[in-house]
Amino acid sequence: MSDNQDTEQEKNDDKKAFKTRNELQNRTESRPYFEKIRKLKENSQRLKQKADNEMKRVREMMKRKKEELKAAKNKTDKKLIQADYHFLRGALRELPSLKFKITGDITKMNLILATKIKMPYRVMVDFELKPLPSQRQKNKDRDQDKDKGKKNSPNDKNNDKANGQNSKKNNRNQANSQKENRQKLRQDILALSLQGINRNLTPTAPQKRPVQQTNINYNNRLLQNLFNNGRM
Repeated sequence: MSDNQDTEQEKNDDKKAFKTRNELQNRTESRPYFEKIRKLKENSQRLKQKADNEMKRVREMMKRKKEELKAAKNKTDKKLIQADYHFLRGALRELPSLKFKITGDITKMNLILATKIKMPYRVMVDFELKPLPSQRQKNKDRDQDKDKGKKNSPNDKNNDKANGQNSKKNNRNQANSQKENRQKLRQDILALSLQGINRNLTPTAPQKRPVQQTNINYNNRLLQNLFNNGRM
């Protein structure tokens, strides 16, 4: 499965109202294979009944949310109650799919037990309703209050004060160091300029040097002069 597919699966899982736990085939366990299948089948039968019970419980919670919405006067509370109601309605729609999945698990395990053939399996072993939006908001507010209390503690204030002083001191030291570096750089440039060898600032043209005469060149010119004098 690609990374994009994994991301989409995570998004779809976040939209679901129920958290599920599954068990994959694991042949390394000490329990005999078919005995484990029978135990998982019994658990799945209990889960199927749990799904029916959850449908009843969710319907009752939705009724209470309707009553709370009528009695609520605060706009924020109404918004959270409405969010809870929509969440529960989505959960009620999701439960039949969970029950269908559990029924399929039971069918698969019946097949394994009837044929006595070891097959790979993936069985749902439990599920639970996620926290309501209002409960998640309460948990979030509580965590923020804890963080705020830690931030406003006397030790944190002293630490913040000390950190602020150290930061200012470090900034001053850094500024002074940069200033000293600039001054040293100017001094170095000035010294090079005064010495006339600051090639980095004022590149010099290549120097032209006279070509040294060789004995061959000298002899050639001497013979040429003698020849010219003889003709004259």
